[in-house]
Amino acid sequence: MAERNNKNQHLKDWLKHLDQQGKSQHTIAAYRRALEHLIRWTEDTYQESFVTAKIIPRDLRHWKSYQQKQEKASPATVNQRLTAVSRFFQWARKEKLIQDNPSEDLHALRLAERKPQALSDQDARKLLREAKSHKRDY
Repeated sequence: MAERNNKNQHLKDWLKHLDQQGKSQHTIAAYRRALEHLIRWTEDTYQESFVTAKIIPRDLRHWKSYQQKQEKASPATVNQRLTAVSRFFQWARKEKLIQDNPSEDLHALRLAERKPQALSDQDARKLLREAKSHKRDY
């Protein structure tokens, strides 16, 4: 039970720290969901309570792989979660809750290159008609 309270206290303290840093409520909520995802995965996988100091780099690599292969999460979602968890472990290290940061060598996924989208013919004609009404822009 002490470990569970420890986990909850670390999460609360980290979220408070993020708020004090001026992070947006949207960012704080996304970071909270990411850490809760890791906590759930860890507890389901190992059948024991999440303990910040017990997490090792291999756990994080396995969690990353699980998101990709089992959940089929998009690379952007995985990367967002990785960023949040990495920030949590950086904070935990500064707070001396852990000796080593298990996320130090955790790398983001490569995102597919996004190609620019062309205007539809209708939108292009609207743009040209509008520009023609302003001789300087035509």
